[in-house]
Amino acid sequence: MKYRRTDTMALLWALLLCASLAGHSQPMSRDEVNLNRMAESFERVGQYQNAADFYIRACLANPKDVAAYLGAKRMLAQMQDYDRFEQLIRTLEGKRRDVRYRVDLAWITFRRGDESAARKEWKRILQENSHDQQAYALIGQIYIEEQLYEEATRTFQAARETLGDETIFMFELANLYRITNDQEKLAHEYLTYVRAHPQQAAFLSAELQRFCQNQPDVRPLLAEFQQALKAPGPIEWAIHLFLADSYSMIDDYEKALQHYRALETTLQQGKGDKRFSSYQSGQFLFGYANMALKAGATQYAEAAFSALISDFRDSKFVAKAKLSLAKVYAQNQDYAQALAALQLFIESNEKSEDARQALLQMGEISLRQLFDIERAEAAYRRALDYPDDRHKIGTLLRLAECALARDDLSAAENYLQNALSRTTKAPDLRDACRIQLAYLEFYRMQPHKSLAYIADLAAPGTAQPNPWENDALELSLLLQDNMHDSTGLAVLARAQLLMQQRKYAIVQEMLESHLGESRNSLLRSELRLLLTDAYRKMGEYASALSTLDGIYADEASFSRDEALLTSAEIYEHDIADYASAQRQYERLLAEFPGSIHLERARERARKLDEIK
Repeated sequence: MKYRRTDTMALLWALLLCASLAGHSQPMSRDEVNLNRMAESFERVGQYQNAADFYIRACLANPKDVAAYLGAKRMLAQMQDYDRFEQLIRTLEGKRRDVRYRVDLAWITFRRGDESAARKEWKRILQENSHDQQAYALIGQIYIEEQLYEEATRTFQAARETLGDETIFMFELANLYRITNDQEKLAHEYLTYVRAHPQQAAFLSAELQRFCQNQPDVRPLLAEFQQALKAPGPIEWAIHLFLADSYSMIDDYEKALQHYRALETTLQQGKGDKRFSSYQSGQFLFGYANMALKAGATQYAEAAFSALISDFRDSKFVAKAKLSLAKVYAQNQDYAQALAALQLFIESNEKSEDARQALLQMGEISLRQLFDIERAEAAYRRALDYPDDRHKIGTLLRLAECALARDDLSAAENYLQNALSRTTKAPDLRDACRIQLAYLEFYRMQPHKSLAYIADLAAPGTAQPNPWENDALELSLLLQDNMHDSTGLAVLARAQLLMQQRKYAIVQEMLESHLGESRNSLLRSELRLLLTDAYRKMGEYASALSTLDGIYADEASFSRDEALLTSAEIYEHDIADYASAQRQYERLLAEFPGSIHLERARERARKLDEIK
C-alpha cells in the first residue's frame, strides 16, 4: 500500500546510507578521492551523465567504494539508464561478492516493470541471507524509496523476529510509523527502545517533539504513553519526559508542568537510569518555565519557577529561577512584587554577577514602568559597585537618563563624560556615549557642540555602519537644515526633553501654542509628530489622529508616510480598530512605494489580514 511521501524520507535515507557505509569505509587513494570530487561537482550542477561517468570510474578503481557505487546508482536512476547500471553491477560482481548487487539487480527488474519477479528475488535473498542485517536494510530501503511502506515495515519486523532483537531498525520503523501516522506503534517503538537504551531518552523525546509539532492530533500517541505509566517500571522517568515534552509542543502547559514536576521528582528519588548522566536537578522545570514565559503562559511559568525554588532547593537553577520569577511578575505588570523578588534575590546573592543583573532589572522596572527616578538611581548606583567597565558604561548611560528625567542636565553630562572616558576598553560603546552627549547639547540649545560630537558618525562614506549612524545622521540633518530657526529648534528640544520627563500636558500646551503662532516653520511636521506622541501618552487618540490627518494633507510635508504609519498604529494598538488600521497601512503601501516604512507597513497589513 502506498502513502504520501514526506520530508521524513530525507532523514531515513541518511540513516540507512550511514548504516550501509559504516562497514565498508576504508582509506581512498588520491586518484579515487579526485574521481569522487569530480563526480560530486558534476552532480551538484545537474550534469548527471558526467557525474555518472566519474562515479563509475571510481567504482571500478575501487569496488569497495560504496559511496561511489551509490552515486553511480543515483545518477543512472535519475537518467533511467538501467542497462548501464546492470552492466556496472555485473562487472563488480566479477570482482567481489556483495549482497547489495543481487538486491539492486532485482530493483532494476522492478523498475523495468516486473514487480512480481523483483519481489520474489528479494524474498529469496532474505531466505538465503536470513541472518544478514545488511540484506534487510538494503531491501527495506528500496521499499521505502518506492513508497511501499507496508512492505518496508514487514521487512524490518522480519529482521527483528529472525535476529531476535526487538530494538534493531527502531529508527527506520519509527520513521515509517511517523509517515503513516500510526501513533500507537510509534509509541511502542519509543518505549521499547528507551528500555534498552535509556541514555537516548533526551534524543528520542526531541524527535517526538518534532512529530507533535507537525501533527494536528497526537491524542493516540499521548494515550499510549499515559497507559504505559500504569506499569512503568524503571523507565517511569522517561515516560514522564516523553509526555512533558509532547504536551509542551501542543501548548498544553498544565499537563506539561504536571509531567515535568513528576519527572524531576522521580529523578530526584534516584529512579532514573545512571546512564542518563547529563541530568542536573531542576533543569527540566527551569527549561519548561522559560519556554512558558517566552510563550506568554506566565501562570505556568510562575508555577514552575516557584516549584523549583521550593522543592529543589539544592538545584543550581534556584538562583536563576528567583531572578526569572521577577520577570514573570513584571510581565504580569505586578511591579511591586517583581521589585520585592529582586530585592530578596540580591540580599541572598549579593556578591554574584546575577546580583548586578538584578539591580539593573530593578532600575529598569523603576524607571520604565513606575517612573520612580529615585529608586531607579539607587539601583543603578549599587550596580556601579560591581567590576567590569563595559557594564559600568551601560549603567552610567542609564543614570544619565535618570538625571535627564529630573531635568538635571549637569548631572547627566557628568555621567555621560564618565562613561565616555571608560570606552578606551570598550570602543564599540563610544558612539553610544557620543550620540547621548550630542542630544544633551541639543537640549541645551548648543547645536554646534551637538554636531561636534557626531561629526564623523554622520559623515558620508564612513567605513562601517553602526547602530547609531542613523540617529546621528537624523540629528545632524535636523540641526543643519534648521539652524536659522533657533526658536523652532529650541521648542523641539525642550519638548523632547519634557517627553522624557513624562510631562505630556506641558508638551501639549507648548506645542499647540507654538504651532498656532508659527504656521510656516520648516519644523512644523516634526513638532506635530511630537504633539501626536503627547496626545497618545495622555490617551487623547482623536486629537492624535486629527493631527496626523493634518500632516498627511500637507503636500509639502516630508512626513506624510510616517503620519499614515502612526495613525495605522494608533488604530491597531490603541483603539483596536483593525479595519481602519489596515486601510491606513494599505494606503501607505499604495501611495508611498519608496517609503522607509514600507516593510513595516507590509508586515502589519499581513498580520491584520491573518486576523480577519
